[in-house]
Amino acid sequence: MSDTTIPHRCRPDAAPIEVIGVGLGRTGTTSLWAALDILGFGPAYHPMQSQTEDWAAWAEILEGKDTSPEAFDRILRGYRSVVDSPVATMYREVYAAYPNAKFILTVRDPVKWAESIKTTTLKSYILFSKHENQLTPEIGALFRWCKAYFDGYHKGRLVMHAEEEIENHNEHVKALIPTDRILIYDIKEGWDPLAKFLGVPKPDVPFPRLNDREAFQRPPIPG
Repeated sequence: MSDTTIPHRCRPDAAPIEVIGVGLGRTGTTSLWAALDILGFGPAYHPMQSQTEDWAAWAEILEGKDTSPEAFDRILRGYRSVVDSPVATMYREVYAAYPNAKFILTVRDPVKWAESIKTTTLKSYILFSKHENQLTPEIGALFRWCKAYFDGYHKGRLVMHAEEEIENHNEHVKALIPTDRILIYDIKEGWDPLAKFLGVPKPDVPFPRLNDREAFQRPPIPG
């Protein structure tokens, strides 16, 4: 099935998702998460900030065991927006599940993204893969999702080909989602393009700048 022929499903009990961030982790997704709450699209869901017990469910989705719209509804019920890699990697499925949402593709210089991913999430994943049998159940579920992400979605290519991986991801997303429903967004741009795209007033508060590399201390193997 091509990107342009994905069927859209309408469900009366669908999660009330209005905004979906389809940028990969380490592109400013935590800042976007906070910004969406400030703009009135909360509660916003970020897997590292919201429900840590959801990692097993996200792993099932990324592993392909259940990619139905209802699988996303079960996790996202009660939220108005969602960001970060678990939905970004499943951009085709979330677009089919929530076709009326607005989409935000957070972007970053590919070289800087590659450097960031290698010194944060990928580094943690490699470390914890050496101690897989010693992980707690909660961290084990997170590790399971990370395995599907690094070894499945990226096919183990981030060590040598990270720049290509994020460029490919971004191009595939842009090829799928109509231009009037997606904002290509660098968080360095601040409030103006984000507020305009979402049709809300620009807040009179500083734009949130969260989860930079220096702040990357908790918890292990974040997305």
